[in-house]
Amino acid sequence: MTKSALNPFRDVIVSDARKPEPTVPGLNEYPLQALRVRFAGLTEGDAPRLLQAAERALFISSESPGYGKSHLISRLFRETQGKASLIYIYPFQNPQTPFQSLMLALVRELHFPDRENSSSWNRDDPSQLDKLAHAVLAHLVADLIEGAADSFAIDAPPDAAAAMREDPLLAFQRGSNDWGQWLSQQWDTLEKVFEPALARRGLRLRRPDEWLRVLRTYAFAPFDPYIRRICTDWMCGQPFDSAEAVRVGLRAQDAISSDVSPAEVNDNCRERLHDICELACYFRPFIFCFDQTEVYCGSPQLAHAFGTVVATLVNDVRGHLTMVTANQKPWTDRLRPHIEDADLDRISQPPILLEGLNRAQAEELVRLRMRAVDLKDEDAGRFLKGAWFQELFPTEGKQLGARAFLQRCNEQWSGPEPAVDLETLFAERKDKILATPKRHAFEPDTLQWLVEVAANGISGIEVESIQEKYAQVKWETPRGTCLFGFIPGSHWKQWLTVARVSQACGQAAAKPCKFIFFRAPGQPAIPGALWVARDEIERAKASTLQIIPLRLGELAELYAPRDLYADAAQGDIPFSPEEVIAFIQKLLAPYWSRFGAAIPSAGGASAPVRGEEDIPQPGPLADEVRTIVERVRFLSIEELIAALKQPGITREAVLEAAGFCGEIRLHAHPKMTVLQWQGKG
Repeated sequence: MTKSALNPFRDVIVSDARKPEPTVPGLNEYPLQALRVRFAGLTEGDAPRLLQAAERALFISSESPGYGKSHLISRLFRETQGKASLIYIYPFQNPQTPFQSLMLALVRELHFPDRENSSSWNRDDPSQLDKLAHAVLAHLVADLIEGAADSFAIDAPPDAAAAMREDPLLAFQRGSNDWGQWLSQQWDTLEKVFEPALARRGLRLRRPDEWLRVLRTYAFAPFDPYIRRICTDWMCGQPFDSAEAVRVGLRAQDAISSDVSPAEVNDNCRERLHDICELACYFRPFIFCFDQTEVYCGSPQLAHAFGTVVATLVNDVRGHLTMVTANQKPWTDRLRPHIEDADLDRISQPPILLEGLNRAQAEELVRLRMRAVDLKDEDAGRFLKGAWFQELFPTEGKQLGARAFLQRCNEQWSGPEPAVDLETLFAERKDKILATPKRHAFEPDTLQWLVEVAANGISGIEVESIQEKYAQVKWETPRGTCLFGFIPGSHWKQWLTVARVSQACGQAAAKPCKFIFFRAPGQPAIPGALWVARDEIERAKASTLQIIPLRLGELAELYAPRDLYADAAQGDIPFSPEEVIAFIQKLLAPYWSRFGAAIPSAGGASAPVRGEEDIPQPGPLADEVRTIVERVRFLSIEELIAALKQPGITREAVLEAAGFCGEIRLHAHPKMTVLQWQGKG
């Protein structure tokens, strides 16, 4: 048998729920059908739909790792592509601000374009938030055209309302056509009748006027990163001043103070979450997926906050489906005991249990995996004739977890392999982050976990969780005190206050004290070039304020540890969470030294590789990568770099470019990273 250059059984874990995966007919059909039924109830009829009170969160569980939780999520996401807004929620780290974490995840997802598996990324594609905003505005105007307001009439062709409802983006063309200009010119008048129109639809928004203004501004400023950032900052409860409020159509008094506390931000985000789910009736419902819940097992406070978040979604928020996944033992022993009984009652019981593969399904999985790498069913037949397969499935009804079966197939395909090591697993996760543009955003929870959990126990560093306005983690080191904060926003007044607080702490402390903050690629530099407070902030950066702009490779190195830890907590890799922590502490020793050292003379102001922008953009390199991978079908990252023939091009840049193409699948192997063309099927 001629084997493909790509081992069809190497990937045993679904690492990206949006990537296509071979689907075995009949496997876990009951759990998927339960999800389908619940989702169907949210999408009855055309938008705008009547909002329904949320049902209990669906609970998907398996008796052990490897029964297909991530695969089931992947199938649901693919089936609902274009029909739902799919929000995959990584575990939050700060129990005081879980709703901020949820809104950051939601806005980060909606701020990106819809992305079918078989399409490359077009820089001009409207974001999902564009689509939602246009849908809200189009349906509201259509209601008025159809006579929803007795005191306000719109002179429009008979078919105008139907056309708006059919294609909201075309109706306003992001503010550039006649209807878009009319809407802007008539806004003050229209706003007075829009709110009653919302009420007639049964919507109960906490801040209807602000939402409508922000959505209109966002939708009609498609290529203005500054304006859009103010809009998304408002959605995430971040501060902005009165002048910026006016820029996005809000009233001056709607500005959010730079002195806002974490508790106030969290409360604002809880309100925003409620309202955006109400507005989803004009567009499509949300699916919130809480995966990797085993990570909460390490902290009773986080477990309790997780239960509160799920219960709040069920009790107070309409127009969504919430699903929770967990393996049975950690859920029963370490997570459930820390969740309030009233909150547990908002999670469906008994859980929907996942199934293992039977013999026929295992055979089909082998065929599907081989077809995915251009092998034929005859090859699969020869592969399955071995005695090993009969030993695994002596009877038709014998069941085995999908991961355990794929691991056995991998051994049978390539022979005994050396035990996988943490260095290899870390490199795999780093490469996958580099090839996932959505992960290149600022993730405060990931960075807080890094300095709070991963660094805990390092010799010479005493780690303490704190709840200050601008810092959540404190390190005591032989050299001094390091206070870590995780501010997502870019408002000059807030950063000026941070600079002054850092100076005051430095002056009052008996030993050196500094504040440390991180910035992701694409976030504005601190301070901005034209900020009136620039000089004062720069003075603080010379002594007590360290701002660390992370280059893309650095960001991937600092995000990958938490992914590796989550895999260990879920039992997806043959290492314990404690072993992962020990490995990470050694691997990232240069970072721990960098964080604990004195502030560099330049204030740590190395520039990110990417400038300020709305969302990551593909650029011409993505087109070149796509063309080469499509032609060659599969090749290693080193072969791709050689084929590009661009001196000095980095591995990070090539992986990032590949991430903009939905047809390219990344396979991180122990000895190489391979890119495979999957076509449009």
